[in-house]
Amino acid sequence: MDLSDSIAELVVTPSCGTYDYETKIWSIDKLEMGSRENVSVSFTAKKDAIIRFDCGSESTSASFRVLGTPVIGTLQSPEPVCDGANLCAQVPEIQEGAGVTGVIWHLDDILIDLGAVLFKENNGSLLQCEVVNKCGSTMSNKVQVEVIGAPEIGMIDENIYSVCEGEALNISVPTIETNGNADVRGRWVLNGETYTEGTPIYKTSEPYYELSYEVEGECGGVIKSPWVCSFVVLESIVLGELETPEPICNETYFAPIAPNISFKGTEYVSDRWVLDGEEYDYDIISYDKNGKKLHYEIIQSCNGKESVVKSNEVEITVLPPVEISDIPEVYEYKKGNALELINPTIEYAVEPNEYIKYNSKWTLLDENEYVVLEDYMGQPIYDNEVIKQVRYEVNPVIYLSPEIYYQCERVYSNVAKLIQEEATAIEVVMADDEETKEIESLVNVNTTNESVQKGRNELCKIMTSEANKLVPEYGITLIDIVPRQIKYSDELTESVYNRMIKERNQIAQAYRSRGEGKKAEWMGKLENEKRKIESEAYKTAEEIKGSADAEAARIYANAYNKDPEFYNFWKSMESYKKTLKEYDATYSTNMDYFKYLYSAQGN
Repeated sequence: MDLSDSIAELVVTPSCGTYDYETKIWSIDKLEMGSRENVSVSFTAKKDAIIRFDCGSESTSASFRVLGTPVIGTLQSPEPVCDGANLCAQVPEIQEGAGVTGVIWHLDDILIDLGAVLFKENNGSLLQCEVVNKCGSTMSNKVQVEVIGAPEIGMIDENIYSVCEGEALNISVPTIETNGNADVRGRWVLNGETYTEGTPIYKTSEPYYELSYEVEGECGGVIKSPWVCSFVVLESIVLGELETPEPICNETYFAPIAPNISFKGTEYVSDRWVLDGEEYDYDIISYDKNGKKLHYEIIQSCNGKESVVKSNEVEITVLPPVEISDIPEVYEYKKGNALELINPTIEYAVEPNEYIKYNSKWTLLDENEYVVLEDYMGQPIYDNEVIKQVRYEVNPVIYLSPEIYYQCERVYSNVAKLIQEEATAIEVVMADDEETKEIESLVNVNTTNESVQKGRNELCKIMTSEANKLVPEYGITLIDIVPRQIKYSDELTESVYNRMIKERNQIAQAYRSRGEGKKAEWMGKLENEKRKIESEAYKTAEEIKGSADAEAARIYANAYNKDPEFYNFWKSMESYKKTLKEYDATYSTNMDYFKYLYSAQGN
């Protein structure tokens, strides 16, 4: 047997023949032609070898590959895997022609399969690859495996039992253990929805609120906090719509009507009106407040902190004084004639409309400027009357409705004196009651009594003397004239009667108007008093309800704080009582809502 290359080590089984290292020939002389014998040869060589067998003049050769132990490259660290994921590694580069018969993996010197499940406990373990062929095996370098666990959320520091409506939560993000996650994103969750810190919370239909924290990393998906913070929202006092006040007379008492008040979970402290930025305490109001803004405020207390609840703003309308131009200082007239009066110019800052009207008239006065005798409507002025002066007046009237109204302060012109001939007047008896003076002026009709200068007998003598001048030519002697009756003509009599009827009707209408005015005035006062009583009653009721709701919320919070699990169980039982009776049948209880049907622990 001839070896074409050097052999570093040679073992022949069975031991037969010789090997000449110089000639590189191995001879086996005990083999016989035709015989069969198994010869095992083991050696190490750097190259393929050619063995030639010489047997006499004949020879044969065989070519075969000489194998050594495998030669492998560097094992690279595998990519990080999540807790519970499969190992994924790349077999290192193996020298070509190594005749590899197997690849074996070792983790901390323990045999494992490629694709084995790794856990958080395997983080930092050493991974090694072993390559095997017929000549032996070769171990690669060792590398560490990185196993990433799910993030872990610590406990929340704050104890939250109740939150005031409109208040933002003041909370601190809990401690987060990343467990190898490079990018960990966290968020607050309020009743299943993402809550952004600093966002005010407002009352909804939910009886209580649940706050938790969630994180999301490379591994583990969404991790929920092991705790849930449950609290109630104390609802703020709710004010109804503030209605715009009706127009207000200048320099009159103004008492606005408060809006409806709904007391919820907070406590009532005080209330106030704010007019033009300043507190308003039911007072006389003047025209300088016209167009100013008015609103109502409630000061409430929630968790020891006071806050202000404001109503909507409304604009108030205050009627300005009416400006009346001057009338002449003196009016001259003839007895029995009507006064020739020209109405003065009137300036209205607010033009008359369906809500605001201006009633105007002339009035007759005596020597005292403040004593009104009667309204002047064009009637004749006679002698011997107490009427001495005249003036013009305007009475602004505000109508709350066609039937309800109130009158503002009257505005007067200057007073004009009346000059007439030989006029005397009898004393007019006036009522002490200021409200009935106008009617008394109509009832106490002024009369004029002429002084008797000649008398009846003297008049008969004058008539007889004048008649005797005409009758002599007729042969008649007139002795005396005695009048049997003196009366007006039929036309004049009818006119007198009509005037009397008109005056009586005028007096009657004055009484009716006065009565209707008083009725409207008292009805207005009654309605205002009614509204005030209702408002006070509603306010008191809502205060009681608000205090009760706040006490209930406090009891709920204390109960939950003592035993959250029992509280949730009890609230679920209450919910079953209210909701299940509304349905005839329930087809499935396999939902979270019915979890307490199976056990008090909800499992």
